[in-house]
Amino acid sequence: MQRLLKLRGDQERRRFFAGVAVDDLCETTTAAIVASTGRGWEARFEVASHVVEAVPRETTALYRRLADGLLSPRCGRRAGSEGMTDAGPEASVHPADAVLLAAQLAEVQATAIERLAEIEYDVWPQVLLAGVTDPGLRNQHAPHDARHDPKNSRRDDGTSPASSEYGCYLSLCDAARLAEMTSLNIVDAFPARDMVQEGHGRPLDAIPLWLLLRHAQAFRLLITLRPSPRAIYLPASRDETGAMQIESYELESQQEIVDWLRACISGSPSAASRPLPLEENRGEGASAVSLCGRATMAVDELLFLAPHLLPDLQAELVQLRVLDETSLGISSASLPAACAAILAMLHIDQAPANLPHLTGAAAPRVLGRLTPGNARAWNRLLRELAFVRPLITPLRAAL
Repeated sequence: MQRLLKLRGDQERRRFFAGVAVDDLCETTTAAIVASTGRGWEARFEVASHVVEAVPRETTALYRRLADGLLSPRCGRRAGSEGMTDAGPEASVHPADAVLLAAQLAEVQATAIERLAEIEYDVWPQVLLAGVTDPGLRNQHAPHDARHDPKNSRRDDGTSPASSEYGCYLSLCDAARLAEMTSLNIVDAFPARDMVQEGHGRPLDAIPLWLLLRHAQAFRLLITLRPSPRAIYLPASRDETGAMQIESYELESQQEIVDWLRACISGSPSAASRPLPLEENRGEGASAVSLCGRATMAVDELLFLAPHLLPDLQAELVQLRVLDETSLGISSASLPAACAAILAMLHIDQAPANLPHLTGAAAPRVLGRLTPGNARAWNRLLRELAFVRPLITPLRAAL
């Protein structure tokens, strides 16, 4: 956890944000502190320290029961919903377990934040708020045609099939408890607003990763294994126009990354056009993304955050500039927490954080919900909000 001493200088023009991320398996919690210069999509970022805290086994086990088991009959949920199986009555869990899980995770998150505060003690009083991301519990939208099929409008008992009609997200962050324990303002539940807009609530780290790793002139392709094997196209831009060109590609396995890159890289000179597959805005249970090469994009630099795969690709990568964690000066372990911090910053800057062409949402939205910390932290944030101008201004507000 190397400290970036350059963050200590010129602190007056920098803003500091904390981020906390629980991994998809609910096994580890990562916390990081991020310094930003500028606002919204035009901000620039540097990641300072990060810490990793293990989630207790009993908490992980409770999450798996919630994600994989049936809820008890009084919850009104049915088998076959996303993240659930037909495991039988013995797999039932009580709905209060979700509340208990959030409280247990708050203890782990608070511990990670306290460790981070000890490392970054000199800038910690300037942290405006903390963003929190977690796997959450989701009910995905049914496909659009299925939701509006008259045959699906009513169940046999005459009630509406709410599970197919509503896409919703339950955050596993006990924001009130975490705010009490850390005194920080907390922003969480980022996927919820996107899902209300009929999106999938993911990927939401596309804009944060672009803001963190973009280059003004070089087109970059990020390869990462966290939280799952993915390739993310980061256009060369310093303003908001580049965000609309971001693409995200989900891959099945590490071997598929190797095969995919071999298919995409033709050995032509740097910045030549390279075929990249388009990620389908697909529903639950659809097939994996195909390597059909229907899009063509320029790639100057490859950001490789999976270094153990490099030996298998060295011959194919000779025409590209390859940057790893050492070259970037950032640890891949810190990226989820850094993205959470950036999502929190976008919330208070009133900048949309979802990309409809990636999430499937009907419109871009400011994401997250804000829970106040103690009086001092809240007053400091209110002073900051007085200078915020939203990135997208409604027409009625412009009159």
